[in-house]
Amino acid sequence: MIHEEHNLPYNLLGVRKVAIAGSPRVKIKQILAALLVMAFTAPAAFSLDTGDFNLDAVRAVPSDIGVPLPQKPQAVNPVPVNPAAPAWQKEWTVMVFMNGTNNLSEYFFNDVKKMSAIGTTANVNLVTEFSIQTGQSSLVQRMRLLPSPGGEINGEVYKTWQNRDMGDWRNAAEFVKWAKAAFPAKRYLLIIQDHGGGFIDESWKPKTGDKGISYDDVTNNYIKVPELSKLLTETGPVDLFIMNACEMQMAEVAYEIGGKAGVIIASEETDDAKYFQYKERLEYLGANSQAPTETIASAFIDMRRKMLAEGNQFYSEVQKSTFTIGKYSANTLSAIRTAQLNNLPAALDEWSGAVIAANEPDAVLFAVASAVRLGVQNPAGQPFSQFTDLGDFANRLAYASKKQEVKDATTKLLGFIKKLVLANGAQNFNASGVDYAKAIRGVSIKMIPLAPVSHSVMNPGLDFTTDTKYADLRLAKDSQWDEFLAQVPQ
Repeated sequence: MIHEEHNLPYNLLGVRKVAIAGSPRVKIKQILAALLVMAFTAPAAFSLDTGDFNLDAVRAVPSDIGVPLPQKPQAVNPVPVNPAAPAWQKEWTVMVFMNGTNNLSEYFFNDVKKMSAIGTTANVNLVTEFSIQTGQSSLVQRMRLLPSPGGEINGEVYKTWQNRDMGDWRNAAEFVKWAKAAFPAKRYLLIIQDHGGGFIDESWKPKTGDKGISYDDVTNNYIKVPELSKLLTETGPVDLFIMNACEMQMAEVAYEIGGKAGVIIASEETDDAKYFQYKERLEYLGANSQAPTETIASAFIDMRRKMLAEGNQFYSEVQKSTFTIGKYSANTLSAIRTAQLNNLPAALDEWSGAVIAANEPDAVLFAVASAVRLGVQNPAGQPFSQFTDLGDFANRLAYASKKQEVKDATTKLLGFIKKLVLANGAQNFNASGVDYAKAIRGVSIKMIPLAPVSHSVMNPGLDFTTDTKYADLRLAKDSQWDEFLAQVPQ
């Protein structure tokens, strides 16, 4: 679903004017107080006075500090396919693992119908393992889909389970290994479709005993970020890995996966289950099966961009979304080159080192307070988001900095992001009036929340358990990003 964000410097959201004066160093708690006023007051202007600049005068942070934003998918170099593959092998095997053991069942059932409209073709094998929930149980089927122009599900069913754990990474790995063995191909595309939550591995359930909707609602299990790496280690690499789920295009998630996938496609933002375009993508893949993987990935991103462009049919539908305010309907989808991920820790450390050396707390706080926050469902949730676009955050900090070393380091970091991100489909405006086509660079990262309030306080009816500590993620171990965030003045 498309959710709204609220970001301080743009203020097209409009809130009662709140000025923070006094000490030239703005504290996070002061920012929080202003944000809470923002969430519940009538429209007007907003200002945040840090002593050196006033956000009333900042109507738009420039979209680049020396590095232009690519407006179209980047040109890609041909990537050779496996030359040793037998001639009888098809070009691609597409493997779709759809966990519908939750409130997404009805959408996923329709998606299987859309896939069946294309089915397995001369160049592409199409296999799926999907589940639907019926009351307190689930039905899981493993099948090869065959063409069904009439739109009904048509395929060869290989196995059926009741209550198979779709939240167990080992079951997903077993499906991929089966698909590779039964339908070998020159290249492999794996799609995991379900709810997503970025780097945050949390299980939550009402104190009555039921659990949330983000995972398998029968087994109360889900695939955690480190388990994505285990999954692809177990199965062997795939050429293209798509996470059709919310908020998964994060530096932490991609780095955890590493080179076990050639290209990763996912969304930084919340996404809508209805807009995956299975039929269109499978049609393209069948017609362009010999194209380089990067070319195919870029085409997939461009399809989303065109589908939700203003004036198109689906754009009008998005405007009616429960989580859309007025004309705002921000959308993100991007593809990243995993070959660049080995350079990510060094790129982060060089940039954060320059920021620390510059000793400009006001510039850092400006960026923390104003950076685009992702995955927020309502205005009051803005202070609690831990997701921000990496490029947007760095760009805003450089904008507020007076040190050339910081601006130079930002130019270098944005240049690295441009190499990392193969294609970026961010577009439309979010509820704060931020133009995603200018602000969003294609990969998000952890950001400190403006309101360090525990989930138990925000949701007293739920029990929360954190299953993966941030410090245990590979990016936290290999970079200084968490140490950098810890130095932000509170």
